[in-house]
Order: sequence, then C-alpha cells, then structure tokens
Amino acid sequence: MFIEQGRKGNNSFFLYILTIFLCYSGILSLSLFLLESLSIVESDKNQQLFLSLMPFSVVLVVVFLNVVLLHKRSFASVFNSIDKFRFRRFAIAFIIWMVLMGLVDIIYCFYFHGNYIVNFDHSHFLKLLLISLSLFPIQTLAEEIFFRSYILQGLSNIFRRALFPVLISSILFMLLHLANPENEKFGYGLMIMYYLVSGIFLAVITTLDEGIEQSFGIHTATNIYGAVIVGYEGSALETDSLFSIQNPSGMIMVISTFAVMIFYFIFSKYLFKFQDINYLIHDFKKEDDKLPDLS
Repeated sequence: MFIEQGRKGNNSFFLYILTIFLCYSGILSLSLFLLESLSIVESDKNQQLFLSLMPFSVVLVVVFLNVVLLHKRSFASVFNSIDKFRFRRFAIAFIIWMVLMGLVDIIYCFYFHGNYIVNFDHSHFLKLLLISLSLFPIQTLAEEIFFRSYILQGLSNIFRRALFPVLISSILFMLLHLANPENEKFGYGLMIMYYLVSGIFLAVITTLDEGIEQSFGIHTATNIYGAVIVGYEGSALETDSLFSIQNPSGMIMVISTFAVMIFYFIFSKYLFKFQDINYLIHDFKKEDDKLPDLS
C-alpha cells in the first residue's frame, strides 16, 4: 500500500525531523542567496514569481537524498505503491481541473456578474508562461511529495488507520499557507477552511488512489491557471495573467471550488475505480488487504 511505504527501510523519527529542518532551512537559504545574487526588480512580477518558486527545488533534492541515502528505500516509493509514475493519471487530472476552473470562471462572469479585465501583454506574458510551465510543476511536486507522500507515509509508523495521517498532513498543509495574502483579503476563517479542506481532498485522493499523480495534476493545474489565466489583486500568485477579476467574492470562490472537488471526486472514482472512502478507517496494517489494479 502507498501509505505503508513509509514503514520500509530506516523509518527513524529523527530522520523525519531532520528532513523537515533541511527542507525549511534549504528554502530559506536559497531564497536569501537568490535575493543577494540576482538583480530583482520589485515591480517585475515575473522576477518575483521566479524568486518565490525556485527555492522549492530544494525540497525535491532533500527528500530524494534522504529517502534514498538515509531511509534506505527507493525514491519511486514516494510517488505510488507500484514504483511506476502513472503519467495518464497526472495528465487527466491536470486537464479536467483546468477545464472545470475555466467553467467556474465563465459561470462567475455571466451569472454572478464578475468583473473580468483583459491584461494581455505579450512581452510579459511569454516570460510568465515559460516560468509557469517550468517551475510550477517543481513547486507543486515538492509540496505534494512533502505533504501527501513523505509526511503521510511517515505517519503510518504511528497510526494504524489512514484517516489520522490524512488529517494531520492536511493541517500542516493548511498551516504552511497561513501567510498567504488571501487570508487578509478574504478573512482567515474562510481561507483556513479552504486550505484545510483542499489539503484533505488531495490527501484523500492520494490515499485512495495509492499515489500522488492525481493530486500533483490538480495542484499544478490550480497554480498554473491562477498565475497564467485568471488572477486577482491580493493573490499569492499576483502575476501578469491573461485576465484579472476585480473585487472577487471569496465566499463564491471557495464554495465553487468545493463543488468542483465533489464533482471531480465522483468522476475520478468512476474513471480510475480507486478504493472506497471507508478505506480511510480500515486497519491498513492487516496483511490480507486486497487492492485493485492501479496501473
């Protein structure tokens, strides 16, 4: 099982603490290095985006080295339980999520009278597109591997059921986003609920589907869409996007995202036929588990 990959090899609690510390200090160190060595123009949104995304590459390097050299298990085990990256799942999740977000914006524009402004500037947009397509997959993969894989699997050494690792990893994911500017714009209560539910949704998909491919695709689509297609002032991804929403409603955005999550979960369950939701409370340490074909 995917979540039990963390019980293989050397699963000392100290190694998890060391990895978390190295990831945090590595991101901070690379951020400071880039600030000091590059001539960053504060008003250039593309440079600011590059500066915010590039340090996440440290997480991938740290987790890779620690999993292979210290935990003594294959790096493929952080992706799924079959040691083969399922690109079809990633691609389908990415495309469907992009389409669903586009439909949400169309509905918001015509039925809720959202005020959308065209921002297209080819000189800025091409740079934005290049940065987004190259660095957002790194950033989202780093977060997915860290929260929906490394932490989730590590907690399997403490808990007998998947529900608790799902909840704890999701709370940690929510805490990471407390500094985002959306919290000030829309209110901490609403956004804390949004980040927590989003984390739980991605962790549940990962656990039931025995791998991070779908959550990776959804997370990547969310960030690329918000940076390249439709943005708004006060967003954590404030860029020179194609469109921007003037005075968006945080409540409508959150409710519509939750509706998309429900639709996607039902569709994905039908398409990929992953395990039922009651698997989260099943004792995953039993040896007689019967898993579906996930290839």
